[in-house]
Amino acid sequence: MSTPQGRRTVRADSARVDAAHTPEGALQATQHHTPQYVHQPRYLDHPNGAVGLHSVLLVVPDGEVDAHEERYARMLDADVWIDGPRRVLPLRHGRVEIVPASAIGELLPGHTPEALPLLAAHTVAVTDLTAARRLIEANAIATRATPDGFYVAAEDACGVPLAFTRGWRRCLPGASKGVGGVRRGARRSRGWRRWPSRPGRPARRP
Repeated sequence: MSTPQGRRTVRADSARVDAAHTPEGALQATQHHTPQYVHQPRYLDHPNGAVGLHSVLLVVPDGEVDAHEERYARMLDADVWIDGPRRVLPLRHGRVEIVPASAIGELLPGHTPEALPLLAAHTVAVTDLTAARRLIEANAIATRATPDGFYVAAEDACGVPLAFTRGWRRCLPGASKGVGGVRRGARRSRGWRRWPSRPGRPARRP
């Protein structure tokens, strides 16, 4: 990697989840040991005002939402925020959103996933939605409005819809207050749900 001090070697550890357990696509976790070489200030600015990856969207069959939610909650060791049709798993940076196929028209109007389950889109957080949208459209790329901003269709974004939203929502309502879980099978439009820890692992603290 080129740096102002000369060439440096980037070091990282990476692990991939067995594909048999991730029918929606390949999942991989990477830990940087030399983040200063990757996150150089000169690489962190973009004309569209991007400040980070806000979320990735997993679309699943309507009858399988709970199963995929539990699987991701265990893999990520995360609680789940239920927000209407979305099941949101907050991470240290960004989040995973799981939605039933019947809700995709509301979140990404005009988009139809090719298969299910599918990691169907990702969302970038920007400082100014209006400026980002003007920049994209000035480059002859069409955009569509979403409840949280706008998105670019898959055919204009290397095969996967690319959405944009404002700011960086690192925390969800109740995250700092230790809100209790919602029992499995409960019907709620908003609230936290906590899945039990794996056998042999200490329970997560509230």
